[in-house]
Amino acid sequence: MLPLYTPDAMRAFDAYACALGTPSLVLMENAGRGAVDVLVRELLGGAPTGKRVVLVAGRGNNGGDAFVAARRLAVLGALPTVYCRVHVATLAGDALTNAEAFLGIGGQVLLLDEARLEELAVAVAECDAVVDGLFGTGLAREVVGVDRAVIELLAPAAAKLLALDVPSGLSAGTGQVLGAAVVAAHTATFVGEKLGTATPVGRDHAGTVHVVDIGVPRALVGLPADARPSAFRLTAADLHGSLAPRAHATHKYRAGHVLVIAGSAGKTGAALLAAHGAARAGAGAITLASFPEVVAALESRVLESMTAVLDGQDASLLEALRGKRAVVLGPGLGRDARARALVARVLALAEVPVVLDADGFAGLEGDLGALRARRAPTALLPHEGELARLLGIAPAQVAADRFSSARSAALLCGAVVLLKGACTVLADASPSASEEVDLRVIDAGSPALAVAGSGDVLAGVVGALACEAPLAEASALAAYAHGAVGRRWMDAWGDRGLLAREIGDGLPAVLHGLRAPGA
Repeated sequence: MLPLYTPDAMRAFDAYACALGTPSLVLMENAGRGAVDVLVRELLGGAPTGKRVVLVAGRGNNGGDAFVAARRLAVLGALPTVYCRVHVATLAGDALTNAEAFLGIGGQVLLLDEARLEELAVAVAECDAVVDGLFGTGLAREVVGVDRAVIELLAPAAAKLLALDVPSGLSAGTGQVLGAAVVAAHTATFVGEKLGTATPVGRDHAGTVHVVDIGVPRALVGLPADARPSAFRLTAADLHGSLAPRAHATHKYRAGHVLVIAGSAGKTGAALLAAHGAARAGAGAITLASFPEVVAALESRVLESMTAVLDGQDASLLEALRGKRAVVLGPGLGRDARARALVARVLALAEVPVVLDADGFAGLEGDLGALRARRAPTALLPHEGELARLLGIAPAQVAADRFSSARSAALLCGAVVLLKGACTVLADASPSASEEVDLRVIDAGSPALAVAGSGDVLAGVVGALACEAPLAEASALAAYAHGAVGRRWMDAWGDRGLLAREIGDGLPAVLHGLRAPGA
């Protein structure tokens, strides 16, 4: 897993490293040199000699990193020019030291004020690469005035731009754009990736993120709690081996029987897609259960699934639950009084993991705490709008801070929350009722997955995998595999045209690649 840090954690990390004897000047030197390594490799074709590089430096340590980078580029034979937002004499600390060092070797530093914006625009258009060192991780206000004009001026250079630590104008803690933010092709981030670039908006602005070593290990002895990662990004390597090979004696019920409670008039497709996802993810048996008229409509369309009628009485529901290892509740179920009553009874009676999606949230708005009374684990799979309704806040608030929103929901319901999106956030509060929440990011998404029914398939996949793994692990694996199918499609066909049922069809190949070796 790759650690993700808040701005406060990074400040605490730097302070602790310095307290152990590593001077802050050394940390800045290593950061700037590491950033140049990325720049040369990714944007200068491995040959910096004679290349013109424009560096934009701000008032703080991010500007200091830019001055280190400029000096290193000069040593390598490049032609760097630094545009600094303030007079060098007004800088302080390590930033001042490195600015003077660059000037000392004959470096060119130009004051970047309003009068010089047009000159900067010309330089940016004509150079080989641009380095953004305007703002660092500490930015917590909206960018205005000349600073905003500079960021907007850099927009045409996105394809040849490297951001230092985080793109200027992007909140390092939430990924929110603070008025305006730089769009980079690459970001050289120091020590570890920041939470803000592990979000959908952050990804669009940061481009490819490269972690740069600054000369001290992340796992420093005695590292205080406030300097540790707040979340982790899961990779394929973390999930490899998650699926154990099945024994030769495995039969359909040992593989796992999933109950899918879904569908309503006009939404039978959601039920079928959830069942399809469960089947393709390895469920040995699937029963589709719904209202009488829905089952009647489904009977002629199901092949691999069985059906069960739910007549509003507990007896029919208990019979449908008998022998099941997991329940998928909600896709296309509807939100009327009958559907809400069914959701409530399933949550009260099911003694196996329940995966809630779409209309499965009906009746839970403002009452997530009710899920704590369940006798078995629960996973919620909302998108931003659904999570906003569950929390009673505006969707924009969820989008502005996906991590805090997912964490809050997980704490309220004592469950697993999988906040769907380009960078899916998994918040797991199921182990306890404490304030501890495990946060994970599954960055496996693809624009190709932006198709109706995609979420229904994902719900079925989680249900199938919950038959053989803890619910949080099943949710993470499902989100990764679901995203990987989308990426494979995009590599082959582009970002349009993928059908929801084809997501299910692509799952076996992806899951096979994550299968543990051995028999």
